[in-house]
Amino acid sequence: MIFIISLSPNLSLLNLLPDSKPSSLSARLSLFFDQIDAIEKECSRKHETLQRIRAWHQSKDAAPQNDNQPEPPLSLDDETPMEPPPKKVVELVNPWPVSS
Repeated sequence: MIFIISLSPNLSLLNLLPDSKPSSLSARLSLFFDQIDAIEKECSRKHETLQRIRAWHQSKDAAPQNDNQPEPPLSLDDETPMEPPPKKVVELVNPWPVSS
């Protein structure tokens, strides 16, 4: 990844550092490249997170497609009499006490 940074004439790397005195060019470049490395690591981390999210979404979308396989059609020859559904017993109760 290549970064191109242009600084205005009034802005220098020294102005980016709070309370720093002029240092050697190598020290300033080291700081500059450390900043670029930190940005690249953050971008890489975000890219990996995005890839994991995309993979999760793709696997989530692929799962229902596998479940929707067509069932074999029923033929009239193999038809068995259907059983009635089981009956459920329901008890009705008054939630409020009856006053006498």
